[in-house]
Amino acid sequence: MSTKSSHRAFRRYFFTALPVLVLIPAALAAFNLVVDPYHAWSGLSPRFLEPYRQMRNRKAKAEILRRGHWQVLLMGSSRMESALDPAHPAWRRRRVYNAGMNRYSVCELVHILRTGLACQDFESVIVGLDFFGFNALRGYDRSFEARAYLPPRALDARRSAAVEFETSRFNPELSVPAYFLSVLLGRDSTSDSIETIKRWAERAPGSFTREGFHRPRPRTKPVATLFRESLRNYLTSTSLYGRWTTGDQHRDAVQQMISHCHGRGVAPTFVILPVHALHMEAIDAAGLWSAFERWKRDLVEIVGAHETFAAGTTVLFDFQAYNEFTTEPLPLGDDHRPMRFFMESSHCSHIVGDQVIERLLSTDGDRPEGRPPFGVKLTVDNVDTHLHRLRQDRQRYRRENPAQIVFFEKVLEEIGPEFLR
Repeated sequence: MSTKSSHRAFRRYFFTALPVLVLIPAALAAFNLVVDPYHAWSGLSPRFLEPYRQMRNRKAKAEILRRGHWQVLLMGSSRMESALDPAHPAWRRRRVYNAGMNRYSVCELVHILRTGLACQDFESVIVGLDFFGFNALRGYDRSFEARAYLPPRALDARRSAAVEFETSRFNPELSVPAYFLSVLLGRDSTSDSIETIKRWAERAPGSFTREGFHRPRPRTKPVATLFRESLRNYLTSTSLYGRWTTGDQHRDAVQQMISHCHGRGVAPTFVILPVHALHMEAIDAAGLWSAFERWKRDLVEIVGAHETFAAGTTVLFDFQAYNEFTTEPLPLGDDHRPMRFFMESSHCSHIVGDQVIERLLSTDGDRPEGRPPFGVKLTVDNVDTHLHRLRQDRQRYRRENPAQIVFFEKVLEEIGPEFLR
């Protein structure tokens, strides 16, 4: 074939393929633009798709946080996102966003807060802090050494959370043009767009509200099984309580959050959310009770050093105690009926979360006479007394609930001594 013929053939091929090469990406971009699985294009997507879009992953939460004109920001782990309801009447119609994150890192909260403060004028910021979240292996600023993460799913969870963070608007080093290109043409956004359409076709909205609140669906397993799995996970995962270690970056993160809030005229409120009494047993079984108490003392010290400034008072509430909520008896055996106050050992229900909200937004004078306080405002003056009472209450719980303790000891036997100190 002559050179001239070859050129003609190439031109025919090129001009035949060009429309396809242009139309396919254009159609894909148009599809993702209209479905808008992450709420990245305000006002362009049909409203009927709203209940079916992504509400939980970091891309979606970053976009919703940036665009919502919120007045109150809630931050923390998945405990926060399933406990504190932004629609609770006690908020008095203020626009509240729950930015609780699954597989979170305390260091990540600093970036979430920066994102929110850059585009919102918050009246208040409430930050949930969890003991497990201060494990040094939960940071993103270190290499993921596989040997440090046991079982292997702990490594997978850390990696997936880190990738999700790095590709969201929470990442301060994110390339914005590259981000929007990935939202229009990326594999993940296309997959999430398809899932959105599937949920719409099946009339199966997600369990998350646009305000970031998680309403878990009923689970099919017996409650005792859910508790057993939760306790085993916390005791064996090295990114939770198994081989727990702390790092200075987590303490620094709390100080940074206070500084950022004060810089915008906001006094943050820090909250330690309730866990079930059997979860407290797991902390002790892991040999971490002393570290647990030291962690609370450290938080009191940090908050106390930045307690007051012109706009108000920075406070720390501790709701981890032994009371009618946290000592709710676990149904033993093959009982599928859900508990009223807890979904499993680590996550309280929104019923308990409602009590937390009412306590945070009330004063001690609002409490009915004779009713014990729910949640203690920790200070340098009362932290030692509070921790001493917690130790006493734990011993009383163990004496008065032998069947619950037997259940927990069986969990320890299944785990074996490898992760217990």
